[in-house]
Parts: sequence; structure tokens; C-alpha cells
Amino acid sequence: LAGLLREGPAPLLVGLDLSENGIGPDGITALAAHLGRLTKLQSLDLRKNELDRASAAALATALTMMTALTSLNIREQDVGDGVWPVLSALLPRAAQLQVTSDGDVRVVSGVGDNGTSYMALSGGNGLGPDGAQRLAGLLREAPPMMLAQLDLSGNAIGPDGAEALAAPLEKLVALQALDLRGNQQGVAGWAAVADALERVTCLTCLNGCGHYAAIRAGGLRELNLNGTELGVWAARFLERSASTLTT
Repeated sequence: LAGLLREGPAPLLVGLDLSENGIGPDGITALAAHLGRLTKLQSLDLRKNELDRASAAALATALTMMTALTSLNIREQDVGDGVWPVLSALLPRAAQLQVTSDGDVRVVSGVGDNGTSYMALSGGNGLGPDGAQRLAGLLREAPPMMLAQLDLSGNAIGPDGAEALAAPLEKLVALQALDLRGNQQGVAGWAAVADALERVTCLTCLNGCGHYAAIRAGGLRELNLNGTELGVWAARFLERSASTLTT
């Protein structure tokens, strides 16, 4: 297949499903060298093909040339650190990014399943502090201008991870919803995030709380933060509602 891609004219393929073919690292690397010719390709499925770190990195290089691609699936194989260059290639076109507590990564750059990419962090765990710092590096180096939703809840990033992620938040100019619940970031981590959010002007929902803008503006009569973990963040704005709060 790599030979056909190399020798013939760039195909007009919009979908390519090679899942569960046992291609292996060498086969993926050979294929990746010519995937950039598929300029119309929108969907690529490479599940269960024994990708490793090196072959995933080769795939990431091809992805930078495949500007029409909105859906990539490389789940059900441990690509190790190779997940980071792949994620880096996809982030510039992302509208939503979610990393779950068991390491599943979901990048939405289109509509429905055809616009969603899937991969997994090594070991079946969430980001943790180290992963949070690596993600922060990606967001800082090439801020995704279309990213509207960022869900990193349940990733145990801790104070260091929260502080690292806080730094690039102000560069996410389209960010409307941010969820950092269940991350044990403590007072220091939340303080860093809160400081960064002062410069994020389009955010409307924080940790599932849709009253973000109202809390900042003040004048509230009632405030219920149950389940949001926003006590540290909201405390800095409560003075603005001191004369109006009844509950």
C-alpha cells in the first residue's frame, strides 16, 4: 500500500480504515512516509496495529500535511511517548479536548464521530503532574486558536500540573468551557489558574458551573457551588456580591 501511494497520483480518498491489520511499527512508518499525499483524507483508522513511539512520531509528521483530516483513531495499542507528537499535530485544528482519568484522549475538530480523533496515554492512567506539564508545553508552543472546550477532570494533575497548565490558558482565545475537577490541585494550583483566567475573556463555564460570568460580575442573590470545587476561585469575587447575597 505504501508503494502504491508513493508511485501513483495522490488519491482522492476521504476515508481509510486499516484497523486490526497487524501492520506493525515498520509498516506504519513506511505508510506514514506517503500519507501526506492524501490531501483529501478526512478519516484514518489505525487501531490495533502495534504502533510504537517511533512509528507514532512518523505518523505525526504526516498529519501536519493532512490538513483535511478531522478523525484519527490509534487506540488499543500503547504508543508510549508517541502520543504527544500526534496530539501536537491535531491540536491546531481542535475545537474540544478531553483527557479522562483512565488516559483516553478525545480531540474534536469536526461534527459527530467523523470529526473526532481518539488515542490513549501510556499505562491507562490520566495525565498526572508530568502529563499536565507536557500538555501545557504543547498548548504554549502552538495555542489551538479554535479550542472552545477543555476537559481535564479526574487527572490528578496536582498543584504543579495546575500551575503549569495555568500559564498557557490566556492564549486559548476561544475557550468557553474549562473543567479541572478531581485534580487535587490545592490552593496554590487554583490560585494560579484563577490568576490566568483573569485574562480569558470568553470563558462562560468553569467546572460545570454556568454562572462563571455572573460570579465575576457580582450582585448575586444566591450562589450554589456544590460539586464544582470552585471555593478558592470564587472567594476572590464574593465581595462583589456581599451586599446582595441572601444564601
